[in-house]
Amino acid sequence: MQDRIKSALFLDFDNIFGGLHALDAEQADDMADQPWQWLENVLEQVDSDGKRDVLVKRAYLNPAGRIKNGDGTWRYFSSIRPQLTRAGFEIIDCPSLTSSGKNAADIRIVMDVLAYLDRSCHYDEFIIASSDADFTPLLYRLRAEDRRATVIASGQTSAAYQQVADAVLDVGELLEAGKLSASEIGEESGQVSSPVASPVIHEKTRTEQESAAVTIATSCIEASDEPVLLSTFAKELRESLESSKELDNWFGYRTFGKFVQSISDRFVIEGHHVWDTIRHGMPVDRDIFLPDTIRRICNETNLPRLSTEKWQALFLVMAQYAQENDFNLTHCTAWCRDKLRDQDIAIGRVQISYVVRSSVYGGQPLNSIPSPSDTQIREAVLRAAVARAQAVHLTLTEEEEAELSDWMGGI
Repeated sequence: MQDRIKSALFLDFDNIFGGLHALDAEQADDMADQPWQWLENVLEQVDSDGKRDVLVKRAYLNPAGRIKNGDGTWRYFSSIRPQLTRAGFEIIDCPSLTSSGKNAADIRIVMDVLAYLDRSCHYDEFIIASSDADFTPLLYRLRAEDRRATVIASGQTSAAYQQVADAVLDVGELLEAGKLSASEIGEESGQVSSPVASPVIHEKTRTEQESAAVTIATSCIEASDEPVLLSTFAKELRESLESSKELDNWFGYRTFGKFVQSISDRFVIEGHHVWDTIRHGMPVDRDIFLPDTIRRICNETNLPRLSTEKWQALFLVMAQYAQENDFNLTHCTAWCRDKLRDQDIAIGRVQISYVVRSSVYGGQPLNSIPSPSDTQIREAVLRAAVARAQAVHLTLTEEEEAELSDWMGGI
């Protein structure tokens, strides 16, 4: 009988709730009303057969924290405290310690995770629900201790933070894939980031279950007319195979993406999707000419590789959406894609989602009052791109920032 996974969950509430509220206010309300059910729905993307036992649930919350609703009212975090308590969370108060409102939740979480590493109960998995890349050194420590590290992120985070985790559940990606809402997903045109790594042909002898997994995975990818979302793909594969320790660490590859890359050099991982280069071609605008500086930024931050004309068109339709609609991430990406398609401009929803979220992270949400202009949106996306670059230690000179701004349609 397969052993169950013993997990400990550490929720940076202010970080996750704030990031989610900026992306989808309805989803934020769902989380506030039923926090554990919402998080459980997220975690199902990497544990579809329910073999995870979350033995520890701790929520770190600023008791005086608040966030502004679209109607101008305030949602106080203290009003969500009863729901967290009923959901079985142990609440750790982390009041603001500085005039900027910064609390010490990150330090408390690090201290507690290190303490739980030494408990008599051996925790197989530590779930860090936070987009804060300051937790990257903690994930290195968890890897060194041979513990699984799962990250739940609802905001902009660094590439290094994502790469060192065993699994990253990006709430924005899940929203786009319809995993956290009833919205139907339309056609995807694909992600534009550089491949995570060059595919490596599998040379070791495969076990019977690994061979079965390869057969199922190959059939699924080859049968799809569009790139396959990795989280959905992994869930379906788990449901098709008998649970085993081999499946827990994806046959020694640790992550599902690396396992898929081992199958064939035809399969390319781009962002959160897998492409069959024969059936799907290469990602949109992959071969567009880019100056060396821009190419380096795109490689390090996953910034979409669009032409300047496409950037300008995208910012215009985003501004139009903000003026004419109540913001919802899933609806926004479909609406913008269709408007662009009417102009014979092909930009995929995954690319649009990246830019919409970058606008939020850059300080210009599309539900702002008054609605933002295309110039304001462009400036916010530029700020987010520079911040992402800095997060991966890619410091840009003034000339390089100007070059990036010009590429995005700056005047």
